[in-house]
Amino acid sequence: MNVSIYGTKEEEEPEITLNSKYISTIPFTTKYIYDENLKDGEQVIDIQGIDGYVSEGYIVKKINGTTESNVMLSRDTYNPRQQVVRIGTKKEESVNNIEENKDEENIENVE
Repeated sequence: MNVSIYGTKEEEEPEITLNSKYISTIPFTTKYIYDENLKDGEQVIDIQGIDGYVSEGYIVKKINGTTESNVMLSRDTYNPRQQVVRIGTKKEESVNNIEENKDEENIENVE
């Protein structure tokens, strides 16, 4: 196989660079799930949220240190990852409640 490239050689070869520019942040949202297996009020993060962002990519052409062109190639959006938090709803019986229930059972048995 033989490959040939034809063209004219420029006196000054351009310097080509790719640059990216941060534009903005997209905050993550939080989804709450009520879980009867967790103690009341206890919170557990199942999936940690991550912010998204918007960026732009540019190709820059410089000759002798002077910018000849600066062309935007793309504008990209990276979506955030939603955070998922489980919140406990399980009510624990206190010692007083257990004793009251026993007293109620005794009263029912006497009648």
